[in-house]
Amino acid sequence: MDKHKESCEKHDCVKLKMPEKGSILEFKNSKHSMHVPIVVYADFECLTKQTESCKPNSEHSYAEQYQKHEPSGFCFNIVCDGKKIKPVFILKNRG
Repeated sequence: MDKHKESCEKHDCVKLKMPEKGSILEFKNSKHSMHVPIVVYADFECLTKQTESCKPNSEHSYAEQYQKHEPSGFCFNIVCDGKKIKPVFILKNRG
């Protein structure tokens, strides 16, 4: 607690303010937007596998690793001036 107080006294307080449930986020200043002729939408997928982890050390801060993310594939769509180009899918061999 003493270390926490010492650290907190040196920094400004931060308070998260979340939007109300059901509220909608909108961009209203379209005059500040810029036309972009090409947009890429990408998605990356992973398989999660359980891992064995070390014993945590209470003397130090730690994160306990319990999963390993192994890439299994990805996809991306390219949109050029509003026209969708054929999507690209790449899947890793799972064997």
